[in-house]
Amino acid sequence: MAPYQPRERKHKKIARQKLKQEEPVVSKKEKRLNKYLDTKLRKDENLELLKKLAGQKVDTGLLQSSRQLGRVRETKRERFGRALKEKRAGLDVEGGEDVLYQRRKLRNEAEEGSEEDEDLEEEHFALGVSAVDTPAQNRATFGGGLKRPLDLGEDGRPIMTKRKRRKVVKVVAEPLTAEDDDDDDDDSMSEQSSGASAGEEWNGFGSEEDASSSSETSEPQKNGEASEDEESEAETEASEQSNVSDKKERVSAFKQWATSQRNVALDFQPSALPENNAAILANFKPRQQSPDLAVPVLQMNGQRTSKPAAAITITRPEAVQAARLELPVVQEEQKIMEAIHNNPTVIICGATGSGKTTQVPQMMFESGYGSHIGELPKDAQSKYSLGPEHGMIGVTQPRRVAATSVADRVAHELGAGYKYRVAHQVRYDSSVKRETAIKFMTDGILLREIGQDFLLSKYSAIVLDEAHERSVNTDILIGMLSRIVDLRTDLAKEEENAPAAREGRKHYPLKLVIMSATLRVADFADNRRLFRHGAPPVVEAEGRQHPVTVHFSRRTQRDYVAETVMKVSRGHRKLPPGGMLVFLPGQNEIRDVAKGLRERLGGAAGAGDALYDDLDEANGSGRGGNDYLEGEESDGDDSDVEITGLDDDDKEFHIEEDAESRSDRRTPGTLNPHILPLYAALPTSEQRKVFLPAPSENHRVIILATNVAETSLTIPGVRYVFDCGRSKEKRYDLSTGVQTFEIDWISKASAAQRAGRAGRTGPGHCWRLFSSAVYEQFFPEFAVPEILRTPLESTVLQLKAMDIEDVVNFPFPTPPEMAQLARAERLLRTLGAIGTNGKITAVGREILGFPVNPRFGKMLLLARRNGIVAHTVAVVAALGVGELFIPEMQGEQGRDFREDGASDDEDDDKESRTARRLEDRIAVTAGQNRHQAYTRAHAALARWDDQSDVVKLLTTAAAYAEASTSPAGRPSIPASRQFCEEFFLREKGMQEVQLLRQQLHSIVSAQATTQDITSKGYSPLLPLPTQKERAMLNQVVVAGYLDQIAIRSDLLPTPPQGGRKPRRAIEVPYTTLTPSISETDLDFSADPTEQALQKSVFVHPSSVLARLAVHEMPGYIIFSHLSRAQSSTINPVRGKRTRMHVLTSIGAKALAALAEGTPLLRFGNRPVGKAVELLGGKRECWVEVSLRSVGGEGGEWGLTAWKVLQRRVRGVWEVERVLAR
Repeated sequence: MAPYQPRERKHKKIARQKLKQEEPVVSKKEKRLNKYLDTKLRKDENLELLKKLAGQKVDTGLLQSSRQLGRVRETKRERFGRALKEKRAGLDVEGGEDVLYQRRKLRNEAEEGSEEDEDLEEEHFALGVSAVDTPAQNRATFGGGLKRPLDLGEDGRPIMTKRKRRKVVKVVAEPLTAEDDDDDDDDSMSEQSSGASAGEEWNGFGSEEDASSSSETSEPQKNGEASEDEESEAETEASEQSNVSDKKERVSAFKQWATSQRNVALDFQPSALPENNAAILANFKPRQQSPDLAVPVLQMNGQRTSKPAAAITITRPEAVQAARLELPVVQEEQKIMEAIHNNPTVIICGATGSGKTTQVPQMMFESGYGSHIGELPKDAQSKYSLGPEHGMIGVTQPRRVAATSVADRVAHELGAGYKYRVAHQVRYDSSVKRETAIKFMTDGILLREIGQDFLLSKYSAIVLDEAHERSVNTDILIGMLSRIVDLRTDLAKEEENAPAAREGRKHYPLKLVIMSATLRVADFADNRRLFRHGAPPVVEAEGRQHPVTVHFSRRTQRDYVAETVMKVSRGHRKLPPGGMLVFLPGQNEIRDVAKGLRERLGGAAGAGDALYDDLDEANGSGRGGNDYLEGEESDGDDSDVEITGLDDDDKEFHIEEDAESRSDRRTPGTLNPHILPLYAALPTSEQRKVFLPAPSENHRVIILATNVAETSLTIPGVRYVFDCGRSKEKRYDLSTGVQTFEIDWISKASAAQRAGRAGRTGPGHCWRLFSSAVYEQFFPEFAVPEILRTPLESTVLQLKAMDIEDVVNFPFPTPPEMAQLARAERLLRTLGAIGTNGKITAVGREILGFPVNPRFGKMLLLARRNGIVAHTVAVVAALGVGELFIPEMQGEQGRDFREDGASDDEDDDKESRTARRLEDRIAVTAGQNRHQAYTRAHAALARWDDQSDVVKLLTTAAAYAEASTSPAGRPSIPASRQFCEEFFLREKGMQEVQLLRQQLHSIVSAQATTQDITSKGYSPLLPLPTQKERAMLNQVVVAGYLDQIAIRSDLLPTPPQGGRKPRRAIEVPYTTLTPSISETDLDFSADPTEQALQKSVFVHPSSVLARLAVHEMPGYIIFSHLSRAQSSTINPVRGKRTRMHVLTSIGAKALAALAEGTPLLRFGNRPVGKAVELLGGKRECWVEVSLRSVGGEGGEWGLTAWKVLQRRVRGVWEVERVLAR
């Protein structure tokens, strides 16, 4: 048998082989290999150094405690002990011998009642040594060395008399000098170190009594006699107690004397207690006993409150009931329900995972709210009174997926007996029935119901969940409901006082519950405009159900996508079983991370994954150089020695296992990854997959989600959260209306929400891919409310319909900017929804009847009057859903997450390089084929009109409807999915378009009047529009977006000079009617040509106009919105181009006709040509018609000339009517 030889480490073997090889190596690969070996060798050296340091032990016995740093002197015990330790350690410290071998003077103390011998007055000196170092002395013969012989008894033995103990008298210390104080300390320490008790000192054999007493005290005590130490302590305590009692007596006497002197000075005679007075004793009545302290009740705000007549009992499954009892909100049920019963408005604050979303509606239902729905007497002559038990509990959620999932969860918890009382209503989906008691819905649904029934008479309570997100709809609902609650209370009070109240009540108070996951409730509670009768009570449910441990990164990487791939893959291989939830900004990042995880993990995490760890350590996790944020770069260069053994990356995922993890015998390295995406544009069927269990026990669910999973979602099995700390949000410029999608840091409140996702079903951990320094420096406390960064025309129109003329006075939780409100009112005047006096018009009320944006409402109104309802509804549905087309680059080129980040020439062998090049050729060919297919698909959709994206949307909706409908008239899901893949369309978006078409068509048909051109009933198939219908459709769209128009820059009265001539359609500059860039964003340091380009806008590459030649570009373009890409250059302004999302092109004459009657159209004062004078101060002439922005912010463009009839009023010619166009 061969002898055992230790295994040589891999990096040492590679280093030895490297020295022996003779063939040349590629320089880049050699550099990388050297860096790998140096890192490994340096790490081994550091580990050896740490082991040597750990082996050297230092005696800390001679070190002093940090508590003694402020002390000036040592006690004698401390001084003696230190000197003794130094002697034992062999240290020759100056002054140590004097402390140990101190010569001191012995005093002779005589017994009580005995006479002192004058011969004992001479001085005796003894050598004081430690009891530990003193050798045992030989016993001397009796009488040897004594002054006089001992007294002997009858038996010849010496008589040993018992020594009497001296009494210790406590003497009040007097001020001493420094020298006296030192001597006293030395004496006291000498007594303690020698083992003698306090107040006792050995004075040598001065007498027989002394000799006998000293020998007796050295023996152990017998026969139950108390020791002298105990007697001394007892006497000392008695002395101290006597001193304290004497002091108290003296204080009491002084206090009595001082009280009497004060009474004499104030001429006050204190009353004496009656003693044995029969009259007083007869009239004495004892005081009544004090009542018990009542349970504190939250203070009411002065309004009338009501509660249901009786509660109900719900029998739940044992497992559900046990889980409910552990929730913090359920533990505060009494406090919460008392607050709801006693107050019309209540604010509930509970941390993420406390259970407020699912449990508060159940508590209210059990208390009686909505419990008697559908139980009214059927006899019409019966007298009854409505109460809170006859109204539904409405619960709002900011997202549809949250509303549906929470409704399913609450129905499950209520059990089989009451699950049918729970329903949900979201856009295109509703399960509400007659017996529904708890209704979950989006906030937009409730906002629409307020427009139809302002009193919300069907509801007994409204619960606004996730109010901390501060969405526009939530803020508007809070303001409206604060008034509805007061109105319902007043109506209920009037019915009680009215004589008709005996026949039954029809109104009862409405309860409003505002729930927030953070304590940012000052905007609600402290807003006197919201709650005029006082601030509502705030009920806080402290804590969450399960703890969550947060782990920060040491540094923050700029490439957070690659960092996420690395962290999640490491965690998957090292963490115990449990689901993972990864938060990313958007869909593109989700796709990139999913691809990277599949490349790293594959179907399962195998043994070869350790190669990733070694290469990450050697190459800095696959990054070239420092890629940290500013202020976090490491100091020094790569040549500095770094101790890497102190913080191993493996320890980052070393966590303590709980009982559940210990019971799970699955090994982390053997789990297969099950990767699922979750974002808003994902089809509902795909979104629901995250709530399903893993395919098998050997799989770990890894969910890549945007902020849709941040609130109100409980994904089962999630124990680990990875948060990149970023989100993609839409920013809205208040002055220009430009929208930008920017990736920025989230708020601290959102970070806490994301971390809380790990503690919903058990203890969890959250790894934040940013440092604590970045968290404290760049993360705001709370996110900016959405009402401050979005258009408000829909909100303003709805408030105008409520006869609120001054929208500024509406009780917004956070008032919007004046510029936002002014911009919204200008748009509504352009659409004809409000008049010059600020009041809503008849057109505005018709527009408000459609559940869409006011622009779309104006389009539907015109379509109904011109007989193109079906086509306009399809276009409105497509524009309302938005983002139907998948960009060409999305999904085509993914990020390269190869473990070594090397190029082809760095592969190990020739076969690998050949295989890599073959893969690249295949990828290039696939990309070219995809580009050709993408171009053919969009060309086919735009074949009816190459200058109108509106017609392209109509063609897309019609083609999808035809492809998704089977010959039998039923939807065909496989065919629709294939069509979307072939034409690069989002399947979920196209499905929503068809649902919205059906809904809008029924609403438009129901509101049709006699003046409208009625159309046939709804049909999923769209007829082919004629050329005239397509032209009418384009003009209808222009009427809705009349203020968002751009003119080609070379057609301006003063066109910009200079600059490079455009070579493509997307390079042709246009100028908008209102400025597209604010003065603060304009770069005045740039040259005039660059400034002109910054003020210009350009066609978006996805538009059909982008495929035209430069000379074919139209003069006027109507666009839906402007967007500006996030700048990635060093200069934050230069290089950013504002893009138009084109709708259609329009001619000057048609534009002028559509703008007639709006504030945008302006008639010139001077006639063009000769004017014909008429009688009555009138004339006929041709005048120039121009387009200008409202408020005079932009320029003025001349369009055409019209023949008009003018009348002179106060010296000014005004247009009376248009004669010819």
